[in-house]
Amino acid sequence: MTTELALIAKATVILGIALAATHVARHARASMRASFLAAAFGLVMVMPIASALTPVREVPIPVAIAPAFLANELAAQPEVLGVQPRPTEPKESSWQLPSLRTLTRSAWLLGAVITALPLALGLWRVRRIRRRGQAWPPADAFVEELRAPLGLRRSVTIVLQKDVVAPATCGWMRPTIMLPIDAPDWSAEDLRQALLHELEHVRRHDWPVHVIARLTCSLYWFHPAAWIAWRQLSLESERACDDAVVVQAENTAYAQQLVALARRVATVRAQPLLSMADRRTLATRVASILSTNVARGRVSSTTMTAIVVCAAALSAALFPLQARARVQSSPGVASATVEPGLRFGVASVRPNDGTDPSRGFGFTLESGRLRLRNQTLQTITSIAYAPTFGLWFPDERISGGPPWINTDRFTIDARAERAVTGPEMGAMLRSLLVDRFGLKVRVEPRTAAVYALVVIKRDRSLGPSLKPTAIACTGRCGIGGGSGRYQLSGASMALLAGSLSELVGRPVVDRTGLTGTFDGTLEWSPTPEELGALGEPAPAAAVFGASLFTALEEQFGLKLQSERGPVEYLVIESAEQPTPNDAPELAAQASQPAQSAPQPPRPTFEVASIRLNTAPTGAEDSNLQPSGRVSVTYTTLYDLVSIAFGRRQRHEVAAGERLPSWVVKDRWDIVAQGPPIASTTPAIVRVGQPNDADEASGQRLVAMMRNLLIDRFKLVTRRETRNLPAYALVMASNDKRLGPQMQTSSADCAALSSAFVATGARLLPNSPVCGLRMFERGRLYGTGVMLTDFARGLTSVAGRTVVDATGLTGAFDLDLRWSADRAGLQTPDGVSVFTAIQEQLGLELQARTVPIDVLVIESAERPTN
Repeated sequence: MTTELALIAKATVILGIALAATHVARHARASMRASFLAAAFGLVMVMPIASALTPVREVPIPVAIAPAFLANELAAQPEVLGVQPRPTEPKESSWQLPSLRTLTRSAWLLGAVITALPLALGLWRVRRIRRRGQAWPPADAFVEELRAPLGLRRSVTIVLQKDVVAPATCGWMRPTIMLPIDAPDWSAEDLRQALLHELEHVRRHDWPVHVIARLTCSLYWFHPAAWIAWRQLSLESERACDDAVVVQAENTAYAQQLVALARRVATVRAQPLLSMADRRTLATRVASILSTNVARGRVSSTTMTAIVVCAAALSAALFPLQARARVQSSPGVASATVEPGLRFGVASVRPNDGTDPSRGFGFTLESGRLRLRNQTLQTITSIAYAPTFGLWFPDERISGGPPWINTDRFTIDARAERAVTGPEMGAMLRSLLVDRFGLKVRVEPRTAAVYALVVIKRDRSLGPSLKPTAIACTGRCGIGGGSGRYQLSGASMALLAGSLSELVGRPVVDRTGLTGTFDGTLEWSPTPEELGALGEPAPAAAVFGASLFTALEEQFGLKLQSERGPVEYLVIESAEQPTPNDAPELAAQASQPAQSAPQPPRPTFEVASIRLNTAPTGAEDSNLQPSGRVSVTYTTLYDLVSIAFGRRQRHEVAAGERLPSWVVKDRWDIVAQGPPIASTTPAIVRVGQPNDADEASGQRLVAMMRNLLIDRFKLVTRRETRNLPAYALVMASNDKRLGPQMQTSSADCAALSSAFVATGARLLPNSPVCGLRMFERGRLYGTGVMLTDFARGLTSVAGRTVVDATGLTGAFDLDLRWSADRAGLQTPDGVSVFTAIQEQLGLELQARTVPIDVLVIESAERPTN
């Protein structure tokens, strides 16, 4: 249940209780019924703020839904197909229909504004009438005479107004009673009755109560209970004031005065908020005034205390409640119960004694064989309770259990002795954990950030790379691939959502509404985090191309939409060391050394010093050397993240909602030394290309820097796609004619690189290598330059991301010059880079909004030393 629905439900309960109490007390005093309704409106008004500040107490609501995943099998480990991701040209963003949640919230806000306008205009009109009123000193004597019997200690101002036809009250801090201009001609009894009525409004504080109640009705303009309670409050407030008059005056004369005032009100269009005469409630009020069986009087202090205590108890019980749907078959976690009859035929559970350093996880559904080598119980549990067998339940959503579940390792080899499905094997593994480890778990739903996998287009058409399965899958069905490539073969949308959850670091919920299975190929440029989730090493050099978010939109026609929703967490209540092994033949097979290649070590510095720089000013500098030494001076953590994650522009790094301010304010000095970076000689030395040896060395230093921030600053990041302003590099003329400083390259980059490497020359401005260079301010030039590299080079100059949209292929020789100062910035009196691109290269930078992969800093902590 969303926050909006929770507020509506709570408001319904509060208003319903108040209306029910009013009906039950229909024979009691009107002042008591008015107190019930006033307390209800006060609770509804403060409920949004109080609900946000009080601790949440979740109420599980069982909801039966259809199974979220039905698949034949999933490959045990991703298959590296060796296909490199292709750079994808970003497309211009097109208008999309807002989500249903956005439309609902917008309609709610619009209705609240419209229904609040009459209240605002009424308050403005009352203020204007009160300012134009004429003082009437003789009325002060009446007020002084009546205040003592009423118990009113506040001073009240009496004014005469020609725009008022019936007595009315306004104001809280400075209450004012407005009388018609002919009030001095009234009889003493009529004037006394009118003042008694209005002074009772002042004593009861009806003006602020009615303003708050009316504003609450505007906020809940669509709720009929709010308007019913508002009309009832208006009636009961007037009846309470009528009772104060009747106990001191003759009821028949007072009823005749109300009827006469009602006739006068009929001649005007509107009256102030608290007018003595209201034609809509006149009949009910007159009947109550003339009745001899109606209870009259004020609410006693004891009764008022009881109403306040009941309201406080209701708020304490209701405000913290937050409904959460506990689904019977959830896409977030497999069943926490053990399915009877689903057990392995034979199973070996062997504690690891430290002699076997290899680790692995594999299964074969055709033979029902499962192998888990040298894994902790928490890892095994994450496999057993994953919603899709073959994936992992996130470790950050698993808690509880004894400490040894994260330290002791075990090897499990089990056989079902028949062909099984993925869900069956997961159920067998859960049964094994219960039988051999005494594992007891429970599932807790909580509210957290999630991604919803949705279809982009309103006609629900898919992207060019995703098609419904035409021929039933008979081989390895599911999702395979790796290194920025997913191959779907008879895979459901729920399976795709589960696979994406591991890459994006959040639960992904399938909301596409697409049934059946699908085939397709998804290619993107993986980040180091995504490669780590796939169990692959980070690339030695930067890979440029579409992000996972952009690739989903362009190739599959799907979108990951960020929102908050119910997420299921797994709590390990208890676990025991496993029982003795009962399958020695499987244990012997499992003890054989693994044949898989060892994973490369995590790149880290050998020694690193991080110090806070408290100087008021300083020169920001960063230097990464091939010797493995890194020196950073007077740099914020925000800029350090830009360096460590390969980001060159500040707009590509964003701060999370709760990120502390010191991340962008405090300055740090870092000196670190790692092992020397050994570089290999590439076939072609191309400056600025991903296969450049120097860049490969730099990428390893960047990876070491990134791990340093994660370890010492406890840095947590995530990636998301945002539509941001950018520039598209296009042809300036329709005939695609190049400018005088740009021509198709005829250079033999291989020969130039061989000669360059043979001489052992350093990379200087005139070095015979291909690629883009910028050795001087206000100049970008090079031989054999790819336009995608040229666009990246312009990004640092233009201040926005630049994407290549020229459609030109091949390499070019170019020399771009513009006016720039010593800092590399454009000078106001010279040739700008925009003009230079058009005149010298025949190209043009067009402003567009494109999806850009943004790194969001979620949280960070100050380093301890």
